[in-house]
Amino acid sequence: MSYPSATWVVIEANGELPSAVQNVYSTFYNEWLPNSNYEIANLPVIESYLGDSHQEVWIAIKNK
Repeated sequence: MSYPSATWVVIEANGELPSAVQNVYSTFYNEWLPNSNYEIANLPVIESYLGDSHQEVWIAIKNK
C-alpha cells in the first residue's frame, strides 16, 4: 500500500501492549498536538509492531 507524500510524527511505543500504544495516543492528542502548529492530515494512522515490546505509531500531520 502506498500513501501520498506527507510529514509524519513517528512515536516509539516501547513496553507492554496495549498500554504502551494507548499512552502514545494520549500524549499525542492531549499534549503534543494542542501545543504544535499542526493538525492531523487525512491519512491513516500506522501502527508498526516490531517485536520485543517495541512498537511505533506513525501519524501524518500538516500545517494549520
